[in-house]
Amino acid sequence: MASGKVLSTQQVPITTPRSVAYDPRGGLLVGGTKARNNYMVGQLRDGVWKLLMQTDDDILSFVRPSPDGNQVLVLARVYAPEVWQLQLAQPLAP
Repeated sequence: MASGKVLSTQQVPITTPRSVAYDPRGGLLVGGTKARNNYMVGQLRDGVWKLLMQTDDDILSFVRPSPDGNQVLVLARVYAPEVWQLQLAQPLAP
């Protein structure tokens, strides 16, 4: 059984949080799903939400600040369709 107590709760405009990290400058960094196919990363400081990044279709899932708080790394699962042309030594058999 888990133990402990809730010290505070925070509201963010993300329906499904995927990543939460402490911001070295104060507050939290949160990444996740806002709505279907809409993903965002933001900063929550003193109860104020600041949007840092928003994408459609690229899942933002891992948020980590630099030690000084000047940068934020975000891992994204990106759907980037590519067409490959394969040069064959011999034509395919009919």
